[in-house]
Amino acid sequence: MDWSNIRGRLGRSNEKYRFYFGDYTYNDPTNTKVASLIGRAHVGWGKRAVEMRANKTHFDCFENDTMGLNELFAKYRVKEALDMVKEDVLVGGCGFLVLAGDRVMPFNSQEATGTFDWHEQNLKDGVAVFRDETKRIKGEMPNAYMKFTANETTSVEDGVVTITPNIIGRPLMGVLTHKSTTMRPFGRSVLSKPARDAIVDASRTVRQAMIAAHYYNSKVDVLLGVDGSNDVNTLDRKTGDVLMVGTNEEGQMPQIGEFAQHAMAPFNDTIMTAARNFCSDTKLSLVNLGITSDAPQSTEALEIVNDDLRDSIQEWHRELGEQLKYFAVTLWMYENKIRNIDDNLRERIEATVPVWKSIYRTDISKAGDGIMKLAQIAPNIVESRTIWRNLGLTSAEIDNAIQSAKNAQNMR
Repeated sequence: MDWSNIRGRLGRSNEKYRFYFGDYTYNDPTNTKVASLIGRAHVGWGKRAVEMRANKTHFDCFENDTMGLNELFAKYRVKEALDMVKEDVLVGGCGFLVLAGDRVMPFNSQEATGTFDWHEQNLKDGVAVFRDETKRIKGEMPNAYMKFTANETTSVEDGVVTITPNIIGRPLMGVLTHKSTTMRPFGRSVLSKPARDAIVDASRTVRQAMIAAHYYNSKVDVLLGVDGSNDVNTLDRKTGDVLMVGTNEEGQMPQIGEFAQHAMAPFNDTIMTAARNFCSDTKLSLVNLGITSDAPQSTEALEIVNDDLRDSIQEWHRELGEQLKYFAVTLWMYENKIRNIDDNLRERIEATVPVWKSIYRTDISKAGDGIMKLAQIAPNIVESRTIWRNLGLTSAEIDNAIQSAKNAQNMR
């Protein structure tokens, strides 16, 4: 195993994580004496772009589950692992779920990697590092790691190697991606290059505004109306030297004044330009960045999720849901020691639908009357799970709502 190559792949997300944690660096041409005393400013938009998506990402369950996938997720605590890695998927573009013993563990793109299998649309093989206390010597292995292939799982801890046969034909490791494409099968980060450039532009402008504010708050006396034709003499006095400036060629006397105050508006305009560039790339709004404070006018407005961001999150949920289903089927095959998927099993898998909790909750008191009026014309409308899900209900709440609606119709 070429660990020098693997470590190179594990380090590709370093720059993106720096913008996520807010400890990124950037070049600033301002090098005056005052500038050397003022530290670099760091705008935290990167973390906000990730949290806006992660906070709206909560896996509900598998509907039409005839295989017991929901029970397997509870047994191996997959939901807990997903909650821990979902932000890392958005930052690095991918994350990994690994079956280690009696539970599923999450790994980010700096801790695990693998080879993508286009036929399976998941991993062909993979490696997850549990502990790496080496000094990053080229080619040296970590202290503890697991290697996953279709036919076996290899565990290495402090030089002790354990090989376990894998009879299901799939690695016990799954990949989760964000906006995976043919060019980038391991996904793309929310913190793309344009988004990071916008953060740098805003951070640099904030620092320049801080430097300008220093001069703005400092009183500096100057002589106005002095040119090369003025006579300047120094008179020695016991209390200190006195500078005597005469009139210029036009007979004008110099006047004592102050530097003009620095206007902050140009800095604000530059920051707003960077903010709009950031929002256009991440599909956030200025409200999400805390730049504007428009008072919400409805329950939906409290969620502060615009249409573009909502569509982006829902599209990611569909991508993530299929990958979770693939991993759930892998766990099911592992539990039942099944290697091949026949037509009957394939139909059951395709009928299983991964669903997510709603991105926002609608005021059901306003929508309930409309649904009941529709039910009088089309009674079967109450059995549509899509309508109830758009109201923000979970899968279990939808089951109760449909049953209650049926009971109410039967009593009439």
